[in-house]
Amino acid sequence: MLSYNMRPSLTPVPQRGDGIVDLWRSVVRHRTLLGAVTGTCCAAGVLYILLATPQYRAEALLRVQSKAGVSISALSDVSGSIAADGSASALRH
Repeated sequence: MLSYNMRPSLTPVPQRGDGIVDLWRSVVRHRTLLGAVTGTCCAAGVLYILLATPQYRAEALLRVQSKAGVSISALSDVSGSIAADGSASALRH
């Protein structure tokens, strides 16, 4: 584009083209920069995973309901021996 005094203008004239093709050409043109940024982010993530102190938290709720007359044979032997010793009250606290 020529200006009033017949010198080329410094402002580029936008050209209309296919957006996807232009985008792909830009990616190919700057593939080194994109690769460096992607590699740096991946390396930082791996470094964080390896060096960060893991923090775990778990909660559990155990609810046991006993029905009269129903017992599991393996537990009935144990419960009978504890009740005979009189130490069942110590285990409940």
